[in-house]
Amino acid sequence: MQPPDGDCVVRPKGWESGATEHLRVGIPWKPGFREFVNVVVDPKTNRTYAKGFCIDIFLATLKVCHSLLYSNWSYDAMLQKIPKEYDMVVADATIWAPRLSYVDFTHPYVDSGVVLVVKNKKPFSMWIFVKPLRWDLWLAIIAACILLGVTLRVLERRRQWSVFVLVCWLFMAFVLMQSFTANLSAILTVDQLEFAFSDDYYVGYHKGSFMKEFLIEHLHIRESRMRDYLSTEEYHDALSKGSQNGGVDAVFDELPYMKLLLNRYKSQYKMVGPTYRTGGMGFAFPIGSPLVAHFSRAILNVTQGPNMVFFEQKNFGPGFSSQDPLSSAITQGTSGLTLFEFGGLFIITGSLVAFALIYSEREIITRKLTNTMRCFFPFCFDPRPGEVEVPRDNGGATNGERNGTHQDTGDTPQPHSPQHSPPAPGEPARQGAIIHAQ
Repeated sequence: MQPPDGDCVVRPKGWESGATEHLRVGIPWKPGFREFVNVVVDPKTNRTYAKGFCIDIFLATLKVCHSLLYSNWSYDAMLQKIPKEYDMVVADATIWAPRLSYVDFTHPYVDSGVVLVVKNKKPFSMWIFVKPLRWDLWLAIIAACILLGVTLRVLERRRQWSVFVLVCWLFMAFVLMQSFTANLSAILTVDQLEFAFSDDYYVGYHKGSFMKEFLIEHLHIRESRMRDYLSTEEYHDALSKGSQNGGVDAVFDELPYMKLLLNRYKSQYKMVGPTYRTGGMGFAFPIGSPLVAHFSRAILNVTQGPNMVFFEQKNFGPGFSSQDPLSSAITQGTSGLTLFEFGGLFIITGSLVAFALIYSEREIITRKLTNTMRCFFPFCFDPRPGEVEVPRDNGGATNGERNGTHQDTGDTPQPHSPQHSPPAPGEPARQGAIIHAQ
């Protein structure tokens, strides 16, 4: 193994058994999932180097930077070139039983497993709150509320008995509320985790990995229903389109890649179903290489040390977590409830409150509405009993007022003032006199 300046710095244990002076390390070059392995070229020095989570683990075990070789084959093809072209492969290579026939793996530096990721469902129905209780229980609760209201109305003057009835109802309501909350929580969680896989679905998988053979041999998925992708961006694009638009309905891949997808796109996707365990990810050596034990011990020191979390946060982002797949699925797959999910409850409550308010103020509302209608549509209303419709001139005075007369409307006659005494029979009325109809 050779450092950048060409001078040997460290000679690993077991090096003497190798046939060459330099350890030839194969690293895959791939366009996707560069958080794990990424080969870049420095534009200033025109030198090629590698970085990523796997490289950080490798360099941490080696404690020195070395010159590396790069390749662009599939994982199986690269591993099969050991020991002819490479002495080891540093990559996100999965420890899989068929590969053990031609290479040896170190202790895994990250746990893995095959999981299924699907797109999150649309928001819940706005009547989701009625699902925890059956229709017969809802009818019983409504009947109990009506009976309670009538009972309190009858007993409202007998304060002791009304309080007793109210306490009994509160006890029953408390029990119902606890049961309702527990059932609703279970419905919201299970509904998010349920997924009925169908043979007609199109599924995506990681191109160049062992996933294609795994899906065909172990899960018996038809090859015609499989589509390969290279990165989280391609997974996201395919799941967003759906199978009807050239995408897929679900993606099968290893747990680290799917955690990266969930961490990047948050609650848009979720992990469902069981986790199919694999051996994890490790470095590959020729069968019988003494370097396997050396690197395995170094990997254990790194993964159990404080730098492991730093490597994860550095390459995968601050939200990446190595938690259990089920808890990750619940956390990432369950979004917060919105107003729409409980829109039906607000509609019912608002309707009842509006009805109670309108009914209690019905007389005032009716009177104001009638007066408003009289102003705009007077011809639609008959005069009140005892009223005489008298047309008014521009000055606002009635005909009787212009003639010095006043029509009695049936009101109680007022005492005659001395200034306006009634005229004698046959005597003409004086100007401004008021004539009372008999």
